[in-house]
Amino acid sequence: MKKLLLSSFLCALCTFAFAQPQITSSKMLPFGAKMRYKYVQNTYDIDTTIQGANVTWNFSNLINSSDPEINMQIADPAKTPYGSSFPDANYVRIEDNNYRYFNLSSSKFQRVGSYTTKASKFSDPQVEMVYPLTYGSTNNDTWNNSNSSFDGGTYDYKCIGYGKLTTPGGTFNNVLLVRIIVTEGELYELPFYAWYNADNGAPVLEYTPGDGFFFDAYSTYQANLNTSIDKNELALDVIFNNPVQNMLNISLPYANSDLYNYTIINMLGQTVLAGTGMNALMNIDVNALPAGTYFLSLNNTKNTSATKRVKFVKQ
Repeated sequence: MKKLLLSSFLCALCTFAFAQPQITSSKMLPFGAKMRYKYVQNTYDIDTTIQGANVTWNFSNLINSSDPEINMQIADPAKTPYGSSFPDANYVRIEDNNYRYFNLSSSKFQRVGSYTTKASKFSDPQVEMVYPLTYGSTNNDTWNNSNSSFDGGTYDYKCIGYGKLTTPGGTFNNVLLVRIIVTEGELYELPFYAWYNADNGAPVLEYTPGDGFFFDAYSTYQANLNTSIDKNELALDVIFNNPVQNMLNISLPYANSDLYNYTIINMLGQTVLAGTGMNALMNIDVNALPAGTYFLSLNNTKNTSATKRVKFVKQ
């Protein structure tokens, strides 16, 4: 009986130790998820030669650089200012002020365009992940972007390892290491390494080695992940003066030409001011409001179900 129990235990242990994680479309982060990434100073401590099955990457000694953090958000394209420019998109990653639009299906994750200062559309999408993604997975894809200086290129990857990863951001037990090479026309990009969390498809560590001449090495790691976000939040950047005395000046620097409604709500949940048909620059007279804390709620007149809410103080 003891031998039977021991063999059963060892069998279960082997299954656990060598179970290969995989990423599928259903695991991808939901709309509303937000991540924060920090740049790494000592990129030379990242060892990409650690490859294979059930390995351990201990990069807990990574040091933060002085570069600004990167804020990423997952959103519904229809609730972003530029979603109408990318009708094939059903998933968007917003990295600060860079909107990357994707088509997510059960079989693949492909980039269909982006918006930074103008719309850049892929006539042939860039396939960044074929599902399921697991150890040993490879894919070679050609893409075309008519707005690119080189028209198009290739996006090739191979999953070269899986195991446990530790960074200053935490320990992740189900991680896949993917080696990526992107070319754009005749321009060759250095290999890019991404450690993906197999539980949600998000990168927890990214690294690009430098060549000591044209390219500098850089790396970022995930410092924070928050999925407890209102999925109906409008993905919109808002710049405003805070605290406010007489005039609340609002700028939506990356909004398109759409019009927006605003509502100002006090701490009792009462609407104290409202307006419609405002553009990306708003000046709202709040002089008559009593001193206190208020919420400003914005929504696009074309999609009133999605809102963006910020808090300000009236002096």
